[in-house]
Amino acid sequence: MVVATNLRLVRQVMREILLIADPYVKAPVIHYENRHFTPPNPPDVYVKETMQPAPERMPSFGLIESRGLTRYDVFTPEGSGTEKAEDIAMNIATVFQPSTGKTSQGVTLAFDRAERKQGRKVDSAWWMIPVVITWRTYTKTI
Repeated sequence: MVVATNLRLVRQVMREILLIADPYVKAPVIHYENRHFTPPNPPDVYVKETMQPAPERMPSFGLIESRGLTRYDVFTPEGSGTEKAEDIAMNIATVFQPSTGKTSQGVTLAFDRAERKQGRKVDSAWWMIPVVITWRTYTKTI
């Protein structure tokens, strides 16, 4: 199957929205997928992005639907409390509210779900709170 959805643009639109989520969420505290990243030193909160697109489908003639998940893991140093990470996670979930969307460079994203999950310890140095955004977009067929 030929992929019709420009996932690079989908990722870019998601990042544009992420950057308005919280005043703290700016580079260099974002760990983008498959990019070199060094956690802040001294340790502080950072956000890791992971995108998981699903296979495309054609729900109606002339349109290709693409769906996926984008996960933002908010990390905070072990023993530093969860308040700052919880605030950032809540702000991220808020800007990706269901029934909202964004259009940029010809890509329109609709958000179906924004869910802040339970935080947990991931190793001896970090605590993490995941935020999962379910999205969809449509592309016209040629």
